[in-house]
Amino acid sequence: MELPPCRIGDGGDARASAGLALHDDLARDVVGDGVGAGGSADGDVLDGARSAGGELVADIGDSIAVDGVCLTVEKVGKDYIEVQAVTETLARTTLAKVPRGAKVNLERAMAASGRFGGHFVQGHIDSVAPIVALQHIGKAGTMRIAVPDSIRHYIVEKGSLAVNGVSLTVAGIENDVIEIALIPVTLTETNLGEKKIGDEVNLEVDILAKYIEKILEHFEKETLTFEKIKQWGFNQ
Repeated sequence: MELPPCRIGDGGDARASAGLALHDDLARDVVGDGVGAGGSADGDVLDGARSAGGELVADIGDSIAVDGVCLTVEKVGKDYIEVQAVTETLARTTLAKVPRGAKVNLERAMAASGRFGGHFVQGHIDSVAPIVALQHIGKAGTMRIAVPDSIRHYIVEKGSLAVNGVSLTVAGIENDVIEIALIPVTLTETNLGEKKIGDEVNLEVDILAKYIEKILEHFEKETLTFEKIKQWGFNQ
């Protein structure tokens, strides 16, 4: 379930945690608004929450994506939740660079019984990449991102890509730069509408591309023989 972006703030935790405190917003129920970030020896602690109709939407142990990074809820306060990003997560994502007062995208894990309206997004970030161009076209726009060599072969035109946890379609590819189209609702309901050239975003490629690559690697190691073809059922 997609949630409006919240802001990193002060959750009031003794460990100087970063919080997403809440205030009322008639346009979108509640939007987080906060003032600080902090950390511990094991990694930064990020607090965040959103209330729908006055009730928290997360429980301890729930998975929640923060800018596309899958984290576990460790604490639920009156108007915030707390999750922890360990050192490995901080090194591989943008979370360590989230400035005070910045918005982050929040999304709960989809229930297996829910309607599937996008592509598979696990919350396992593959790379951090910079925005190299932005263009606003009326209330919509486009964003161009420089993609590193390590994941470029997983991305195809008209394919799916998660940017800060937002499932988007690749509109075009030119060398090492991809272009994505941003519809008005994406610009207003996620933090992508606040990004500037030079900002970094979390990228997660389609997991199906990785599975296909692994399967092909397996078959490339095998020699094709008539016996093997018969085993596959082509023996009539």
